Amino acid sequence: MGFMPSATNESYRGSPLAWWVLLALGALNLARGSIHLIASDGGAGQIAGIDLSRERAVIVFLFAVMGLQQLSFAALHFLVALR
Repeated sequence: MGFMPSATNESYRGSPLAWWVLLALGALNLARGSIHLIASDGGAGQIAGIDLSRERAVIVFLFAVMGLQQLSFAALHFLVALR
């Protein structure tokens, strides 16, 4: 038995629109999550315009946590779309 169970109805193909939407959501979350993790300020100052002169470490940490969550959602979207 594999990690993913077998499909319950192999003849059902679903809507192609749903597949494209899941791929688009996955790509969007992958891009946003990557920015939050890779950017030196997590995108807080450069993109969102948040003042980082006070509590910079806390703000950057929170943006990194958001980035991890978005990357998790991207992985989930891709997993479901490609299944």
